[in-house]
Amino acid sequence: MAWEKKNHPNFHFMFYEDMKADIDNQLRKLNEFLGTELTQVQLNKIREYTSFASMKKRYDMMMTAENLDIMNKDVEEQGGGFFRKGQAGDWKNNFSPELLQEMTQWIESNASGTGITFK
Repeated sequence: MAWEKKNHPNFHFMFYEDMKADIDNQLRKLNEFLGTELTQVQLNKIREYTSFASMKKRYDMMMTAENLDIMNKDVEEQGGGFFRKGQAGDWKNNFSPELLQEMTQWIESNASGTGITFK
């Protein structure tokens, strides 16, 4: 499992929740890890380009009639599309109480001992 190698110098883990909480700090850490020496202006451009709103806007513009066949139409119509809300933890709102309980138990049993915590 990759998590067992979390302290290896060639691994850098990023969590969506951490990026949502403080994207600038996460980009600085990634910049340092990669040794890219990007300027703050460049990091700001990356922040904007990779923001949920920007990615969703590009996706919406790409989804012209000729591109619709590359996407699963059921997902588009029923699941809220490729980009839904961009909110951490929103998946829980789409599960039945039974499935939510099952997933919560699975996460707790599989994440125990890893040091990964979930809010």
